[in-house]
Amino acid sequence: MNSKQIKTICFSPTQSTQKIVQRIAEGISTNTADILDLTLPSKKFDSSIEIHADLALIGVPVYGGRVPLDAIKRLEKLQADDIPTVIIVVYGNRHYDDALLELHELAVNSGFKPIAAGAFIAEHSFSIEKYPIAKSRPDAEDLVKISAFANEIVEICKGEHVPLQLSSDAIPGNYPYIERKPSTPFAAETDKDKCGNCRKCVVVCPTEAINKKDNSITDPEKCILCGACIKVCEKQARAISHPAFFETAKRISTNFNARREPEIFI
Repeated sequence: MNSKQIKTICFSPTQSTQKIVQRIAEGISTNTADILDLTLPSKKFDSSIEIHADLALIGVPVYGGRVPLDAIKRLEKLQADDIPTVIIVVYGNRHYDDALLELHELAVNSGFKPIAAGAFIAEHSFSIEKYPIAKSRPDAEDLVKISAFANEIVEICKGEHVPLQLSSDAIPGNYPYIERKPSTPFAAETDKDKCGNCRKCVVVCPTEAINKKDNSITDPEKCILCGACIKVCEKQARAISHPAFFETAKRISTNFNARREPEIFI
């Protein structure tokens, strides 16, 4: 199978997952990959979306060891016809737990045919100056391994034969999946003295948690603490100040500071 048309499919609030998936796509083919961004709410997710490509790459971040619920809802709208697919999860150096196994199941149920899988590391959305978590990752070492992974995909896609499907048994994880934690009682907040009212935070929010008329109001029931609004704010007017956030950031930074490396499964 010679990969001619590549489709990249991502849920990536802070763009870290998309950058890694795009890097893999660039390593596989010199052709520009067609991108389907599942991050932002859209009417197009109200009905099924047919996917056509020679090779698909699906990437999602890991939230609490699982695929984010909003990503699942959008992935379930996709319909493919046995397209060879590379599945990728990106996590903040703690662990990806059952997320890759869950993504495999989601892909298969939507008609994709996973032929390879990878778990890569990016800076955690809870990483702050006082409690850094996978700071500045993916770094140069990660990029070398990402390129090596892309080269392996190229090798297994050579020739006319379609690669065999990667069995779920080859992927770490457990059934039933790790239990999701209850929604948090807090959300990112706006410092009105710093805010320039550019409304970029409203635009990038994947769950429409930020009030469109007053961006100082954020619904904690909708907020998934992805950090997209914080990263996009040039005035540094968005932040999370709840004590539980700092406690979690400290715990992860302290207990999971040993460098984890990318894992691939082919």
